[in-house]
Amino acid sequence: MKNVTDRIRNPFGMRPDCPSFVPGYGDANADFHVVGDYPGVHGGTESGVPFTGEAWSPAFLSALAAAGLIAGLADGVAPDGVAIDGDPTAIDPVRTDRTFFSYLHMCESEGAPDEGAYDDMERFFDAELRAIAAHVLLPVGARATEHVLETYT
Repeated sequence: MKNVTDRIRNPFGMRPDCPSFVPGYGDANADFHVVGDYPGVHGGTESGVPFTGEAWSPAFLSALAAAGLIAGLADGVAPDGVAIDGDPTAIDPVRTDRTFFSYLHMCESEGAPDEGAYDDMERFFDAELRAIAAHVLLPVGARATEHVLETYT
């Protein structure tokens, strides 16, 4: 299979109309696509990488590593997936191996997005999901699970 891009952070250059966002991250030729809700619930605001920077991130990332879905964390990265020293976005903290992370709503916000905001962000998520074309979708959380089951099964 031809590699569509070697970029790990935001490999398709998604640019939603919001001041700050957590774009998709990982292997663009992924077999597994881990889908979360939004940064306020599933983290990533500090490192720019979904599912990092939360109190539960070490356990979650360890479980993914134990299952063989990620290759682990890069050197110089704390167990929560955030760089220990310097700019947390300067290194790629999670060593993905055939896995991609993204959110239904990638914009950072004060509280939960409303239905209109989710509807607006659907175009970004759907484009990314179709570009990745993973064999397995792994939704995390109630909203992501409901969306994946209703829309992609």
